[in-house]
Amino acid sequence: VSETKDAGGDKKEAAAAEAKPAAKPAAAKPKKAPPKPLPEMMEEEIIPPLKTALEAEEDVSQVVLTFQNNTLEGSFVKEDIPYYFWAFFPQGDLTGTNLL
Repeated sequence: VSETKDAGGDKKEAAAAEAKPAAKPAAAKPKKAPPKPLPEMMEEEIIPPLKTALEAEEDVSQVVLTFQNNTLEGSFVKEDIPYYFWAFFPQGDLTGTNLL
C-alpha cells in the first residue's frame, strides 16, 4: 500500500489493491454420485414418468411397462388399437455406443 499526500497535507492510502478482494480459489465441485444400476434407474427414474406421460395422453389406456433382462417393454391401447414397444440395452447401461 502506498501513501500520498493530498492538498491539505493529509496522508491517503492508495488502496487500489485493496479495492478488489483477493480472488477466492474455485470451490471444488462435488463429485457426481456413481450412476445407479440400470434396473434401479428404470424402476425409479424412467418408468414412472414415462407411464405418467402415456397415461396423460387422450384415449390411452392399459399402460404396462416392465424392465427385465436389460429390456424395457411396454404396451398400451390408444383408440382401441394395441401398441407394443421395447428397448434393449445390451451393455446394461444408458451410455453405449451410438450406431447411427
